Amino acid sequence: MKNFRQELAKNQKLVIYGIITLCLLIANYSLFLRPTMASLSKTTPKLRQLQRQLATDENAVASISRYTAQIAEMRKKLSKQKKKLSTKQEISSVLKGLSEIAKDSGVKILSIKPYPAVANQQQSTISSTYQKYPILIKAVCGYHQLGTFLNKLENADTFMRVSDIKITADAKDYTQHLAYVLVNTYILNET
Repeated sequence: MKNFRQELAKNQKLVIYGIITLCLLIANYSLFLRPTMASLSKTTPKLRQLQRQLATDENAVASISRYTAQIAEMRKKLSKQKKKLSTKQEISSVLKGLSEIAKDSGVKILSIKPYPAVANQQQSTISSTYQKYPILIKAVCGYHQLGTFLNKLENADTFMRVSDIKITADAKDYTQHLAYVLVNTYILNET
C-alpha cells in the first residue's frame, strides 16, 4: 500500500504540474499571445500597403534615368519648335527669308508688307505665348513657280502658313500671273 500511496502522490504531483503548466499556457496566451496576434492582424494590411508603395517607389526610382532622357529629348524638340517661331526683332529676317525663297522659286515680288490688320493693331492675340503675324505678298510668276514658292514656304525653317491666295491673269503675258499671297507667320511674345 505504501507503493500505491507513493504512486498516487506521484500521479497527483504530475496532475498538479500539468494543471500548473496548463494554467501558465492559458495565462501566456491571454496576457501575451492574444494581444500580439490582434496587433499583428491590424498591422498586416498596413505592412502590405507599405510593401506595395515601396515597390512602386523602387520602380519610379529605376525609371528616373529614362524620364531624364525623355525630358532632354522633349527640350530638344521644344528648342527646334521655338526656332520656327520668330520674335518681333526677327521680322525683318523673316521678310528677307521670304524674299530669298521667292527668288529661288523664280517668283518676282512686287511688294511685301504686313497685312493691314497688324498695321492698325486690331489683330487678336492667339495665345499668351505667340501671336499671328500676317504678311501680304504681291508677286508676278507662273503657276509652276508659284507652286514651288508655296512648297518652299511650307518647308521653311520658320513656321509659315498660307491663308489666302488670289491669282489674276496678266493681259500682256499669258504665262505670267499676278498673285496675292497672304502668309501667316507666328511670333513669340516678348514676355
